[in-house]
Amino acid sequence: MSEVTCKDAKEKVYDYLAQEVDDELKTAINDHLKDCVTCAGEYAIELQISSFISSSSLNRVSTEELVERAYSQLENDMAEASLKFNETLSAIDKSIAELKSSELEAKEEF
Repeated sequence: MSEVTCKDAKEKVYDYLAQEVDDELKTAINDHLKDCVTCAGEYAIELQISSFISSSSLNRVSTEELVERAYSQLENDMAEASLKFNETLSAIDKSIAELKSSELEAKEEF
């Protein structure tokens, strides 16, 4: 297999994560993930969920509960990232406002 499409990558996500693909397909998927941000992001999420589910402390928990926990953790991670993003945007807005204020003051001095 020389080139993997997004569809191919999505169909093989679980086999790839379980390392149940041959070396040629593994290399092709790796190459695709290097170039495709969308698939790389989806693989990262699937890897996080798979790791979460396979951890030893969760072996006695129902699948439904595991899925709920995984999505809850992802929501928390996304909320934290969103908060940091919003804080950064606020800092940028503040800097822009300060620059505009400085420009107005400089123009008024002339």
